[in-house]
Amino acid sequence: MPYPQCGQVFALDSMPLPQLGQLITIGGASMVAYNFKPRFAQAILSGEKTQTIRAFRTARHAAAGDTMQLYCGMRTKHARQLLEVICTRNVSCNMARNRVSVDGVLVEDLDDFARKDGFRNWRELIDFFLDIYELPFSGRLICWKLPDAACHAATPGSRSP
Repeated sequence: MPYPQCGQVFALDSMPLPQLGQLITIGGASMVAYNFKPRFAQAILSGEKTQTIRAFRTARHAAAGDTMQLYCGMRTKHARQLLEVICTRNVSCNMARNRVSVDGVLVEDLDDFARKDGFRNWRELIDFFLDIYELPFSGRLICWKLPDAACHAATPGSRSP
């Protein structure tokens, strides 16, 4: 069964969910799926969270121009697609407890950086990060923007704009 187009309502149990990092092609365009913890769902939907920090992996990350499918609860019966967004940037990200560099440039406002990633401040980001990774950390910063017609997945009561 083909994957849905933006704005198309679908039942999650009627189609295969992409695997994390799976490259999906629809009409010649590339898509990469990302899973997020439930705590980030509202920040993603509201547009407050516009980036994610990810470790290197064997499956490729989204590249600038790719469509990204943002999910919550992937590979569970509660899986839902939050949005489809366009990747604007995929660059190196190096973090330590008191600093972060993006594409080789030191970030000056750590709290602003943390807010773009769905946290209240840098301390909250670091505390969350230390539960998953060790510092110092080297990985990728992946940023996105909403497409002109944001695509909200089929959730009860949702409509495409």
